[in-house]
Amino acid sequence: MIDRIKNTTRFLISNFGPLIGFYFVNHFWGFQMGVVVSIALVIIEFIWLKLKKLEIGRFFYFSSAMILCFGIADLVIQAPFFIKYEASITNLIFAVFFGSSLFKEKSIIQEIAESQGRTSTESSVDKIFFFKLFTLFWCLYFVGKAAFYLWLNSVSTLEEGMIIRLIVGKLSFWMMMFISIGLPRKIWKLFERLKIFPSQRAVHLSKAE
Repeated sequence: MIDRIKNTTRFLISNFGPLIGFYFVNHFWGFQMGVVVSIALVIIEFIWLKLKKLEIGRFFYFSSAMILCFGIADLVIQAPFFIKYEASITNLIFAVFFGSSLFKEKSIIQEIAESQGRTSTESSVDKIFFFKLFTLFWCLYFVGKAAFYLWLNSVSTLEEGMIIRLIVGKLSFWMMMFISIGLPRKIWKLFERLKIFPSQRAVHLSKAE
């Protein structure tokens, strides 16, 4: 249990540390300094992982690329139009990233869970099915958030929209994290009781024949 908590904490710091650093620095020293610090943290984290010769997952590369690209764009462009629609664009890109992993043997959520030590690296048809459902859940979350932000831009000012996005984004994200980290075992057992897993359905069909 302690190892799982350590692995989960390490994953959150590694992949979301730059974002946490951004929000902290942005609050006290301003937006531009927050962007600079988040970019610096990405570079430092990458160098540290390389020096330690630790495996770097797809999600780290993707989230780091997003922070670097949009962080630099924020510093260079600094246009209200870009700031207004940046959140919708980034959420759609995250949705595409998560959705594209559904066509691979292991979805991105399964890779993340395995890297955290919350599940073994052994695969089964039920396990692949379960984590692909979670990945689809995250994909739909990003699509829904992008649509909400797009609607929000049409009914609010830039300043109002940024405040609402900050509140909704944080609350919804940590709710998704709680579901993804705290509830999988309960959801797995529920699926077993409802006989949703592919192996259970295959047995049911064979008996029916």
